[in-house]
Amino acid sequence: MAVIAPTTLMHMHFINITLKDKVEKKDVLSVLENTPRIVLIPSKYDAEATAELVEVARDLKRERNDIPEVMVFDDSVYVKDNEVMLMYAVHQESIVVPENVDAIRASTRLMSAEDSIRITNESLGILKGYLI
Repeated sequence: MAVIAPTTLMHMHFINITLKDKVEKKDVLSVLENTPRIVLIPSKYDAEATAELVEVARDLKRERNDIPEVMVFDDSVYVKDNEVMLMYAVHQESIVVPENVDAIRASTRLMSAEDSIRITNESLGILKGYLI
């Protein structure tokens, strides 16, 4: 895959996944939409640069304009039989924060993984589903 787009403040990633069984695009989108720490960017948003996504963080009044979620472009999701391809953006300054917080709690055995993830998501205001 290739893309031409300004990617300031964020990295773009492309992933190709081979699954055991055939899958439908709607099912892939449903899983992504319901997965914590993943946000879908709808094609109607028409982002021309990743900097526009950082503007969304500003609009959400996030301190430092952080985006701790993986941002998947829904129109990039392509499915053929058991193969899934998609593009996503990550904010390199903040994407690792939730996992590091959860790793510290795990290493000290303060709480269960589920409780840690829930508390981290709530305290950082982490979203899931469609962003806009």
